[in-house]
Amino acid sequence: MKIKIKKIIASILTFMMIFTQVPVNVFANNQNNSIPLDIVLALDVSGSMNDPLSGVTKRMSVLKDSVYQLIDEFSTKNTNIEDVSKQNRIAIVKFAGDKNNNVGNDTYYSGGYKYNNTQVVSDYVAVKATNAEALKEKVKAINASGATNSQAAMELTKNLVNSSVNDTNRRYAKRVVIFVTDGVPTTQSLFDDDVANNAISTAKSIKENAFIYSIGLSAKTNTTIVGDDGDGNWTETEKFNAYLHGISSNYPNATDYKNLGNKLNGANYYRGVKSSTEAHDTFAEIIRLLSNMLFDLADYTKVNEAKAKVPSNLNIYTEETVNALQEALDAVEEGKNITEQETVDGYAKAINEAISKLVLKDADYTLVDQAIDQANNLVEGNYKDYTKVKEAIAAVVRNKKNNRTN
Repeated sequence: MKIKIKKIIASILTFMMIFTQVPVNVFANNQNNSIPLDIVLALDVSGSMNDPLSGVTKRMSVLKDSVYQLIDEFSTKNTNIEDVSKQNRIAIVKFAGDKNNNVGNDTYYSGGYKYNNTQVVSDYVAVKATNAEALKEKVKAINASGATNSQAAMELTKNLVNSSVNDTNRRYAKRVVIFVTDGVPTTQSLFDDDVANNAISTAKSIKENAFIYSIGLSAKTNTTIVGDDGDGNWTETEKFNAYLHGISSNYPNATDYKNLGNKLNGANYYRGVKSSTEAHDTFAEIIRLLSNMLFDLADYTKVNEAKAKVPSNLNIYTEETVNALQEALDAVEEGKNITEQETVDGYAKAINEAISKLVLKDADYTLVDQAIDQANNLVEGNYKDYTKVKEAIAAVVRNKKNNRTN
């Protein structure tokens, strides 16, 4: 059977991507199928965010500038995307003190002090030039105060991710969480194991539908630290870094900061930031990576199974039905993405139908007819018993099909 050159090229590219583990986004510049993103920004707005990150620049200022940077970039991207289902969306969660299930920027008083609620500041919005400034204003209005209730933040983030998963209009969107914090998980001031581990546990379930970047705005960030290197008494720095590894998609199966499990090969989802310049560069890199993401490839399993059913010898079938099968095989285009899965499944259906409609050629009666001619040329009277010859001729059944397999 003939095979088109473009199918060979597509197969080679697929082989390269799978077996050399080349990241798919390497090919982004040659593709026009960038993925719509649903991004949740989970932002630490605890009291310590008023402290300087480096020099005199407050961490809160660095955080806000980084969020503005991301809003501007995706606002620009969405400007050229008319289809709403393909636009990029951003949701914002702030976390500090007690959880509030309302959407907004609420605060509360406790012991005479004002604290930030942990809550959704903005549900998903397709950010564009018309609404980018309004979203920035929501971020600008947040002031730092309170603890660091990352457990509640991840619970709210999970709800947002699930709403994206259940939205049929976002069927093919990629879901991303960017978790930014400057300090240890707390309900008051000290590292709280329960808060940390509950946050990591919730993050684990989020990772089933999204991938999570964690960014540490702190001089304590050290991405090489994944556990205790001493006698079992964890330092605050070790806890902080292991915790942020556990939140991130570096460790998909982490259950708590002391049980991270196996690291995802080549993963770089936990980033440490120690200055405003590093923050800008880190967000710029993440934006670039997200912008270059491509859709997953469609599943060709059914197509390959259908191809395996094609008879090894097509010479015994009529030319018309073989040509129909060949057309179904030639129609297959490799390398389609997941948004075209129905088309790919259609290839398999067409091949299976063409196979079921193959018609065997009529059997070749040439030798039979030659034998009958020879028998008819015999003189019956020359033989004692001519009965068997007559019976053999009478037993011939016409219109048999060719069912030879070789």
